[in-house]
Amino acid sequence: MDLLIRSVATTLVDSNHVAALYTSIAIVESIASCIAAPTIAVLYKWGMLLGGQFQGLPFLVVGGLLAFCFFGMLFVTLPKNTELGQRPEDLVDELFVQEELHITA
Repeated sequence: MDLLIRSVATTLVDSNHVAALYTSIAIVESIASCIAAPTIAVLYKWGMLLGGQFQGLPFLVVGGLLAFCFFGMLFVTLPKNTELGQRPEDLVDELFVQEELHITA
């Protein structure tokens, strides 16, 4: 999932800002990991106190968060290149085709 988010985010920013984007992503990941461990521990404690079906409370919360992120990613689309009216993948394919033609010529 991490690589998917990074690759989509990379296509949405200018190439001059990719390093700043990766730095921001790393900072958010570090903060999230510092928050996640104690939160999971508290959810586990609450689940054990409630008993029954709530013993899986940490898994339910994590599953809900993953579902939220998944549905959020469904609505992210790659932008069209305004100059050529093409998607970035098409431009990469076009560059490879031109390079092959240049080498064989």
